[in-house]
Amino acid sequence: MKQFISTEFFCMLQDASNRDIEIDADRLKAGYEDFVQLLFSTKYVSTEMAAYQSALAYTRVELSHFTEVSGKKYGGICSQSH
Repeated sequence: MKQFISTEFFCMLQDASNRDIEIDADRLKAGYEDFVQLLFSTKYVSTEMAAYQSALAYTRVELSHFTEVSGKKYGGICSQSH
């Protein structure tokens, strides 16, 4: 269940939220791409739909605990469309 929150992307966001550190925008974009690729990989989506939905819900709850961090720290990545 914790496969999504153990990604580099999630860890970068967690560090920025908890320790108020800046994140390199290019590294964040690459981490985001890997995170999305994992989220939608057929390995997780097509095997166990209930387990996949539970993992997504768990990830959403974990993301909701982050404190808000200025978009300026991410080079405006949050305001861009993906």
